[in-house]
Amino acid sequence: MWIIISIILAVIILFLVGNNGMLRNENNGLRYTNVYLFTRFVKDNGEEGIRELQEEMEKVANKFNKN
Repeated sequence: MWIIISIILAVIILFLVGNNGMLRNENNGLRYTNVYLFTRFVKDNGEEGIRELQEEMEKVANKFNKN
């Protein structure tokens, strides 16, 4: 009985650790995307870049809403 419970718990822990790793990679990807967008639109162009970034974000949001 204890062996079965320990095997089930081990499988659950492995699943959670793997899921955590995927989420961490996604989080890192989003962080690098933020840095890229900030340097591309805001840092190089100032206030005008902020407006351009907002317009691009609206375009992307509209594109996803249409699908």
